[in-house]
Amino acid sequence: MLHLTIGCPFDLDIIRNFSSNINLEISFYGSPPNFILDGGRIIKENSNNFYSAIEYFKRNKIPFNLCCNSVLNSEEITLSKKLFYFLEKIYSPINGVIISRHWIANEIKKKFPDFKYIFSSIGIITEKWDEDYIFSNYDIVVCPVNYTKNFTFLSSSENWSKLEVFLNNECVGFGENCIKHYRYNSEVNNGKKRDVFICPNLKTVRYNLEFTKNDVIDYIKLGVKKFKIIDRTSNNQNYQHYIDLIIEANDSLK
Repeated sequence: MLHLTIGCPFDLDIIRNFSSNINLEISFYGSPPNFILDGGRIIKENSNNFYSAIEYFKRNKIPFNLCCNSVLNSEEITLSKKLFYFLEKIYSPINGVIISRHWIANEIKKKFPDFKYIFSSIGIITEKWDEDYIFSNYDIVVCPVNYTKNFTFLSSSENWSKLEVFLNNECVGFGENCIKHYRYNSEVNNGKKRDVFICPNLKTVRYNLEFTKNDVIDYIKLGVKKFKIIDRTSNNQNYQHYIDLIIEANDSLK
């Protein structure tokens, strides 16, 4: 069965709707408010929403992937006791951590070896792209945005089954500007900055994926079964478009 990973606001009504109305395996991803290891988003909402969602996932055995995709190096950030306490609360073989730095993965693995380890799409710009190392050390690898719909970029055919592919638009400036964005967000989440990051390429650069059913079919034929919806560039209404897209693509292959 195909698997869809969903980023969405931690609203239990939205989560229940997705959980009960999708004929797919599903998981959710995100992070709590002011979480320094999440460089992808700044969350200021009530933390009660997040923890209510976590309890719902646990009760219903729905996988949850925690965003730990900071671009910071080991000299810039310390993995605190608070982080490990939180990881212990969600520790389960069905849950995962999304990571873009190998050193963070290695530190978390020492205490929590049974998480699913997911290599972030921005890992290609924070670490050297080493296909053998990455696919050997991570359970899931999110397709780098700049390789989306490139059906030949993996050298080993076995690796396609570990690939997870974004269906909707990624944010702007994938490259050095993305590093600045993630670094800035981590500093905001750590209380060192307050303003929202404004991308200097906002009006000129955007990865507009615009998937078609045939694109999804091509991925499925290669062995890809995992797809993903990013929360920063979509809303609940057009989530359904992407859900319908992969269901239609899968049904056409039966």
